[in-house]
Amino acid sequence: MAGKPMTAIACSVFKPELEDLAARNALPEFSIRFFDSCLHMNPSGLQETLGKLIDEERGFGSRILVLLGDCAADTAALAEGPDIVRIAGANCGEMFLGKEEHKALVKDGAFLLFPEWLDRWREILLRFPGLDADLSRSMIRDMHSRFVYLDTGVRPVPGETLKECGEYFGLPVDILEVGLDLFVKEVHAAVGRFAAAQSAPTPDAEAATSSTERDRQATAVMVLDIITAVLKNPGDLSDTARRLSQKIRELTGARLVILAALDPAGESSSPRILDVNPSRHEKLLESDLLRWAIAKSLTIKQTTLLSNPTEEQKEAMRALGLQFCPCLTIPLFSGRERIGAILSLGLMDTAFVGSFMEIEEVLSGAISAILKSALLREERKKIIDELAHDKQRLESILEGTNIGTWEWNVQTGETIFNERWAEMIGYTLADLQPMSIETWKKHLFPEDAAVSEKALSMHFSGEFPFYDCEVRMIHRNGMLVWVHDRGKVRSWTADRKPLMMYGTHEDITGRKMYEERIRHLATHDALTGLPGLRLANERLDWSLSLARRNRNLAAVMFIDLDGFKSVNDRLGHEAGDFVLKTVALRIQSCIRETDTLARVGGDEFFLIATSLNTPSDAAEIARKAIQEASRPILIDGKEAVVGLSVGIALYPNDSQDKDDLIRLADTAMYKVKASGKNSFGFAGK
Repeated sequence: MAGKPMTAIACSVFKPELEDLAARNALPEFSIRFFDSCLHMNPSGLQETLGKLIDEERGFGSRILVLLGDCAADTAALAEGPDIVRIAGANCGEMFLGKEEHKALVKDGAFLLFPEWLDRWREILLRFPGLDADLSRSMIRDMHSRFVYLDTGVRPVPGETLKECGEYFGLPVDILEVGLDLFVKEVHAAVGRFAAAQSAPTPDAEAATSSTERDRQATAVMVLDIITAVLKNPGDLSDTARRLSQKIRELTGARLVILAALDPAGESSSPRILDVNPSRHEKLLESDLLRWAIAKSLTIKQTTLLSNPTEEQKEAMRALGLQFCPCLTIPLFSGRERIGAILSLGLMDTAFVGSFMEIEEVLSGAISAILKSALLREERKKIIDELAHDKQRLESILEGTNIGTWEWNVQTGETIFNERWAEMIGYTLADLQPMSIETWKKHLFPEDAAVSEKALSMHFSGEFPFYDCEVRMIHRNGMLVWVHDRGKVRSWTADRKPLMMYGTHEDITGRKMYEERIRHLATHDALTGLPGLRLANERLDWSLSLARRNRNLAAVMFIDLDGFKSVNDRLGHEAGDFVLKTVALRIQSCIRETDTLARVGGDEFFLIATSLNTPSDAAEIARKAIQEASRPILIDGKEAVVGLSVGIALYPNDSQDKDDLIRLADTAMYKVKASGKNSFGFAGK
């Protein structure tokens, strides 16, 4: 083995330094072959190129030294074997700076620039498939605070190029002088490790194992810190998510942490982003491909370092430009229920990540518990807020519609009313204390109690789905208030007796008054307010029935005004209307409450007199009416005088038929007019 030639296969990032060291014989003896650093952004192309180089050297029987840098994770499976020495720093910077110094720079937001990159910085820094140049530039500017150029001393510092690069991205550029001692030491150590690997483990290996164990223990402590810090002060969901992602970012050293949850329907294709840390990177979520990657992370079943991806993941990684930053995705479960995932993107210590992944179950379980608790709190708060909103909305509706409400325990009589219920009858709730169903019964108009009881009985029996009736209540001032009382039993006892019933009271007094007004207009004369012909006919039926029952007389009188036309022609229609109203009032003053006066035409009236003993009783009513109506009526200083011609028909003397009586009275009236007017006469005489 010792006699075999050695070939170094290295990333072109190391080209200036390796060529300089080789020229100064500062390295072990080997030939050098380079692959393009831009292949970092195309893992499948990188693996193909590197695999071909390794196969060729193996064909020559060479021992192979592979310097991988940033692409170490992408080619882990290739760069393994008994004939390969592998230097696999987390990235190229560690090869020159060492792990701790490199970590400090990265944590400070530095983006490291290498001499080999500067000649084609646009090609390298803006070559992110799936992202345009503006978004790539924005991504670098948002994720970093400055550029740091590593001056290894093998090439002059390209000042103008550095200036142009800094101005393009809007970032300051610092120059850091680094020697090659560490790099040379790493290469020599790699060759030494290759030789040692052929025999038993060395103390260095044991130390490395011990170091790994310490990393694992430190990681576990930090996990406990996360749990403790968040559980001490859970906060709301957004606050919990923010502090969780911040802790995870500190723990992993990631440049970007995304905390995602499944949407309420459990669909991974439309995840809910709970937090992006730092928040200035939220614009990266505009990328459809990054959203796809987040959704994809919600389908992964175990913690995965996306640095050695599957074919499907390779395509996503290439499209998103994640080759520069291994992506750790941690699924979050509550029992068997998937609730979300964590994506940690950025420059991470891969050795640290290895330790990190070994405690994934503890970490994932702890974060899942915290997140699930926060999600449940949010859901509970959402429900409480919705209930409060619904309650406020209902109260606003009830207030806006002026509705009273009641709740009644049918079995105990306990009843609750709202303030509006009390206001309808002139009280406050305080005035009505103590309240029970007796409060309702006390203020219900007694004549309507049967209406309410019947409606309740029909609802309780299931005949009607609702209790519904219109009843009157007694107002504090003694007036009657009409209410529309409506309700429904919402719960029943075990033996199917009504238990809890809820309902409303609506003040419909105005509506009832309007309906009464409509009915009045339909049956009464609009000018005089007297009953019209239809109502007069109904009253006549009632009067004849009364006379038949009491075995006495009833009189039907047809009345026509004498001289009304001349008043209308001389003084006008308004004066004529005034005369009609005045004559109506004067005739009404001559009759009893049981009698009816109706207007049945322009200047014609119809009078029904009941409970008469002799025809002379009817004659006396007619005489008084003629006397009162004939008095002069003063209108704007002018007198108007009218008379009455009255025809009288008697029940049962003249006829027992209503229509005959009306006809006979009408005929008698015309006979009076023909014989001199302003008098009365009986039918048949």
